[in-house]
Amino acid sequence: MHASTIVALVLLTSCSGRAAPESATTPTNEPVDTVPSSPAPAASPTTNPATTKPATTSFERFELTGHEDGCPAQAKGDCVSAIELAADGRVRLDPWGEPATTKRLEARLMAEDLERVTALLTAPALLAVLDRPKACADANATETMLVRVAGTDHRNETGHCNDESVQVARGAMIEVTARYFSDHHLISPPF
Repeated sequence: MHASTIVALVLLTSCSGRAAPESATTPTNEPVDTVPSSPAPAASPTTNPATTKPATTSFERFELTGHEDGCPAQAKGDCVSAIELAADGRVRLDPWGEPATTKRLEARLMAEDLERVTALLTAPALLAVLDRPKACADANATETMLVRVAGTDHRNETGHCNDESVQVARGAMIEVTARYFSDHHLISPPF
């Protein structure tokens, strides 16, 4: 197991209060056509950060995109990555460091994984961060998160942002990548 996966699992476990799943699955990693997405409209802040219950029942989609600065040689010129999770459990990955992968890889999350991950991705604290004018003081465009809940987009640049809710969401997607796409990476692995 890669060190980044272990760190992500430790981070996810410590932040979520739940143990990371130990059972491995055999997901389908079949390439599918990449469908260009239209730009997301500006987020409208409709979430009350004081609420503590996640909006998992109205979750529609999550997307994390990365565009690493100073692309290392190991990336073979491909430091752009993305992972998208739909409400039906379909997850699509544009892996880091694989310029030959022209189509996103696809798998389907098991029901218990989908429920656990969507609870993290719809946490009121995360939606509040994504609704701010700037997610955090050092945030930049090297990473972007989008969560669509009940028809409302919550979107922001989250590169270099280390708010706990952002780290938990990032860790959850690194874990999904490691579990369902074990031969691929969402972010630069340690070399």
